[in-house]
Amino acid sequence: MEKKAGWKKRSAEETKPILAIYDEEVSAVSAVASASSHFPLFRRMKSTMYSH
Repeated sequence: MEKKAGWKKRSAEETKPILAIYDEEVSAVSAVASASSHFPLFRRMKSTMYSH
C-alpha cells in the first residue's frame, strides 16, 4: 500500500510519463524474485498497446 501511494505522488509531481515511472519501479523491483513474476504480463500488454 505504501508503494502505491509513492507511485501516485511521483506521477502527480514528475513530468515523466506514468509508464516511464512504472518502468523505473519495475527495474528496482526486478531483483526480488517474488515480485518479478508479476511483470512479464504487463510487458506483453504494453508491447501490444504500442504496436498500433
